[in-house]
Amino acid sequence: MKESLRAHEAAMEAKERERVMLLREKYQMLAVKEAEKKSVADFLEADSNNQNFDEKAMMEDIVALMSCFE
Repeated sequence: MKESLRAHEAAMEAKERERVMLLREKYQMLAVKEAEKKSVADFLEADSNNQNFDEKAMMEDIVALMSCFE
């Protein structure tokens, strides 16, 4: 009976660790999505106002966003 209880507790702890890891991944992905939206919005705003924008900085943003998924 005690072994069964320990096994269940260990399984619950493993599930909790998995849940925490998945939540971290979710929030990281949400942060990346927000950064993507901001980057695109900045680009579109500069384009619609016929303003010059820093293409190098835009490319650096894109590379940084892509590296989040490695």
